[in-house]
Amino acid sequence: MVTRIVPGALKHLLGAGMAVLILGLGIGMGAALDIPGLSTARANGGAHHACVSLYTSNMRYTHSAAQCSQGEYPISWNNLGATSIAGYERIESDLIPIAAGETEIHRLTCPDGKYVLGGGGVASYVAETNPAVPEPNMFWSFPFDDDSWQIAVNNDTNQAQEMRAYAICAEAGPLG
Repeated sequence: MVTRIVPGALKHLLGAGMAVLILGLGIGMGAALDIPGLSTARANGGAHHACVSLYTSNMRYTHSAAQCSQGEYPISWNNLGATSIAGYERIESDLIPIAAGETEIHRLTCPDGKYVLGGGGVASYVAETNPAVPEPNMFWSFPFDDDSWQIAVNNDTNQAQEMRAYAICAEAGPLG
């Protein structure tokens, strides 16, 4: 029996072989190197740790929550994730007026015994009805602490605007 290799087939066979070799090396290197998120979780009993920038929201894996720098807040999670969320509640502020040319900062605090899981806000958009009026600018939205969310909106328009803040709260504590 004679095996004939079609032109170009050898290139695909070699490419597939190289992909398997590279994948094998990558898995071996990941296990050998101390890459946060791969080996750290095993050493920490399944817990993952990261630091999130208050300014850019970029996240970086770390070996522990204590490695966060100034301007970052620690987050932690495990491989199992949440099995349930008790006491889930969305809270929102009343409409908050923002005078023309002013900045308004508002913080929502979860009810006693609840922690903030997320949040945000919205500013009114007069621009939808009057294209000559620019939109207000929300320039920050972040967890202020374990049980509150804070937003800030700059109204650089020549008209009064409004904003509303939101927070998601639940009976789940920070991992420790």
